[in-house]
Amino acid sequence: MKTNRTLALFLALTLCLSLLSGLAVAENAAAAKLAPQKVVITGSHDVAKGLKIRLTASVSPDGAPQDLVWKSADPDIAKVSRKGVVTGLKEGTTVITAASGADAKVRRKWEIKVWSKPVEKVLVVAPSDQIVLSDVRTLQLKTAVEPKWECASALVWKSSDPKIAKVSDTGLVTAKKPGRVTVTATAADGSKVSGSITLTVVRSTEEPAENRNYYALLICNEKYQHINQLPSTPRDVNAFRNTLKGLSQPWKITVRKNLTAKQIRSAIYDAFKGATENDVCLFFYAGHGHEDTDVDCGALIGVSHNPESEQEDHLKASQVAYALDKACPGKVIAIFECCGSGSYLYQGESLSWERDPYAASGNPKAFNRSVLSAFTSVDGPVTSNTGELLGSKFSVITACEHGDWELEVPLSQKIDGGILTYCLVNAMGCDFPNGAYSGKMPADTNGDSRLTLPELMAGARKIYNEDLRKRFKDLTPEMQYHGDPAMILFTRE
Repeated sequence: MKTNRTLALFLALTLCLSLLSGLAVAENAAAAKLAPQKVVITGSHDVAKGLKIRLTASVSPDGAPQDLVWKSADPDIAKVSRKGVVTGLKEGTTVITAASGADAKVRRKWEIKVWSKPVEKVLVVAPSDQIVLSDVRTLQLKTAVEPKWECASALVWKSSDPKIAKVSDTGLVTAKKPGRVTVTATAADGSKVSGSITLTVVRSTEEPAENRNYYALLICNEKYQHINQLPSTPRDVNAFRNTLKGLSQPWKITVRKNLTAKQIRSAIYDAFKGATENDVCLFFYAGHGHEDTDVDCGALIGVSHNPESEQEDHLKASQVAYALDKACPGKVIAIFECCGSGSYLYQGESLSWERDPYAASGNPKAFNRSVLSAFTSVDGPVTSNTGELLGSKFSVITACEHGDWELEVPLSQKIDGGILTYCLVNAMGCDFPNGAYSGKMPADTNGDSRLTLPELMAGARKIYNEDLRKRFKDLTPEMQYHGDPAMILFTRE
């Protein structure tokens, strides 16, 4: 029995010694794995004289000591701090070294080029501002840098929404899903100067979006010389401009301020120059409007209008219709945030066609009647409204009926803007007047992220009746609209 107990104790002791030996070996192996093996550096290889960049370094494997010792091969060209901050001192090239504090033999060298001048401008260009989702869904961006760099890789690329489109270190954009995304290239020399481009990703099944352009002319008339000022019109234009910027269509926006009647007409031709039959042109006017069926049957008022001296500065409805028709071969969206705007949908005969030196030659009244017969109002026949913009190419939204005045919600109510613009912007899911998107378009009742004219106006009228009219009991204007009910006006995908 004693021999058996002795043998058992001997075996137990042997097992314990074996376990302890194994633990020691494991600890030694773990210690060996934690020893520094490699230093990895990330950051720019370029810095401008007098500027700073920061290099980031890490020691592998995970768990190894991370303390580093930084050193510059030529501190007269560039110096480096204990935290890896490199300062360019004079033009030239040097090498920065990051060595492990635990093992100086484990190190990484990093070449640094010091430029005599910092980057002043970065321009990002692309062969197209749209990417179609198909088998080939990439777009290579190019850059121009001033002063010119020899090293084009010294840019840091970033996408505002990688879920829509991501961008590589070389500026190659890969589309993921429909939407708008801004791609930015920032100079890596410490100047932080950047350039950007906004791209639109569309579905491959959409109408040839690569050949379609979207032009928008937004006019803000606020500083009139001889009649009441309109301080709210800049807020209307700002709200609508920011709303357009957030849409998936690539709107090319032009904003003009305080124009005379002649300048408004010129602005139409300038902003829509080059538009084709496949393009869409949007005209938005916020300012004073005039309506006198015996004189001009509706007009936009230029800022130099002086009623006391009988100086006319009116751009008559017929002139607006003619300019938009000639400048825009394709579809036209016209939005009038002004008094008397209902005249643009009035089905009478405009006397101004007979006196309009800018109208087409021939019989203008016959032309007007042909325009009227070409299209029927979405709401049915309009009974008391000139028909200057009732052609099938036009989608028109007016702030009021023929013979009525537009009203504004006062600043004291924290709106201070035109009722029409306020309702349209909110119906499209944006705040007024900053145009920030709320995440949902109330007017998009079918959830397809696309707004037709009837959808948009139904949403705007709902906001008008259920919000504004409950807060302001004296609101009487009625928004009017006319156009192709199937046309997609705005998209957010």
